Amino acid sequence: MSDAVATLESMGLDLVGAGAGSDKAIESATAHKRRWNRSNSGPGIFFRFSRPRTSTDAPSSKAASKGRRGRSGSTPGPESAGGSGSVRSPTTTPLFVRLSRVSLKVLKEWEESFAALMSNEAGMEIFEDFLMSEFSQENIQFWRACERYRRLPDSQLASEAEAIFQDYLAPGAPKMVNLDHGTSTQITAKMRSPDREIFENASRSVFRLMGSDSYKRFIKTDAFQLALGRR
Repeated sequence: MSDAVATLESMGLDLVGAGAGSDKAIESATAHKRRWNRSNSGPGIFFRFSRPRTSTDAPSSKAASKGRRGRSGSTPGPESAGGSGSVRSPTTTPLFVRLSRVSLKVLKEWEESFAALMSNEAGMEIFEDFLMSEFSQENIQFWRACERYRRLPDSQLASEAEAIFQDYLAPGAPKMVNLDHGTSTQITAKMRSPDREIFENASRSVFRLMGSDSYKRFIKTDAFQLALGRR
């Protein structure tokens, strides 16, 4: 059919309802055109009809490109990054929830002194949770094991020393802590007859490491600062 110089919509014909481009629509439109031309003066109006798109028609390159980007090439936003939904607020983290239950006075004491934190049972548990997020919880676990060891009766020292050694100090230990060579050698030599002070130097070394490293990051976390009311 000839190219259109006017659209069917200008004649008031609804092609959407008639199934635009179908044989029925074309036949209906042609009859309507003839009636319209007979009742209107001036040059004839010609129309172009396009067949309906079928499932075999290839989409345009622009549409196809857009579809590909939408499926696999798009840049994930905050909702999809990491597959974990929207970015998590510090106030919803377990660390903040636990810190928010501590009085402001105690929080300030923990901020001022690592020893104050480590002398408080709740403080040690919260700090251990933080260390777990850094995959270094073996340090506080070793230190706490050494503290318990010092208070044991003599009859239990040998068996507990062996357990601590195998967990934290032996080659291939599942929760090995980093100690200098001299301290490790000293402990190994005493394992034949462990005394109450066998882990003393190692315990102090790990305590200093946590206080100068992990503890400083802990009190600077958003969760800790929010619990103090500073953010």
